[in-house]
Amino acid sequence: MVWVAKRSMVDELEAMLDVVDPHPPGRSLSMRRRTFDMPDDLIQKELAAVVAEVVQMLDQENSTFDPSLLSP
Repeated sequence: MVWVAKRSMVDELEAMLDVVDPHPPGRSLSMRRRTFDMPDDLIQKELAAVVAEVVQMLDQENSTFDPSLLSP
């Protein structure tokens, strides 16, 4: 059931993508899957930048944290 729902969602997304960015006619069925032009290392760099930003925010939060606020 989950596989059928996932396949249906993939079909819907591919149909929407075909409307926005159609493939040339005559594409083979073996090449049905789309490939995207986003290089893998770009994703890794963006992910590393976001993680570094979160770590920096947590460090700032820890340096300004006042434990006396927790005591009643």
